[in-house]
Amino acid sequence: MIAFGPMRASSLTFSIALLVGLSACKKPAPALVSPRELETPSVDAQRLSETEAAGRSDSGSVKVAYCITPEGGTRDVTVVESFGDTEVDAIVVETVQRWRYEPATRDGVPVEQCRDYTFELRLGQ
Repeated sequence: MIAFGPMRASSLTFSIALLVGLSACKKPAPALVSPRELETPSVDAQRLSETEAAGRSDSGSVKVAYCITPEGGTRDVTVVESFGDTEVDAIVVETVQRWRYEPATRDGVPVEQCRDYTFELRLGQ
């Protein structure tokens, strides 16, 4: 009579122990903490009121994409969806370039993080 039961049980035990051991060696995913706004001034209403778009009482939106640097500034500010007026778009870009953040961190180390933001504008009203 050949007994396979104990061998199978020990093989199963070994397999479980191996899996538990391997999972214990796996590093946890790095903890990412999102950036925190420090200074995010609004678009200069006076400058917007002086645009041709304000004279027409235009309304619309400007969507910009930008990156927050590990130092907390912004870079690569680009218009993703235009208001339809280059002067208005430029004022929005200049605004985002002045924003300041406490940067995102991964395991306590500052890292760059990119995002987008949409400005809803009603001019000349």
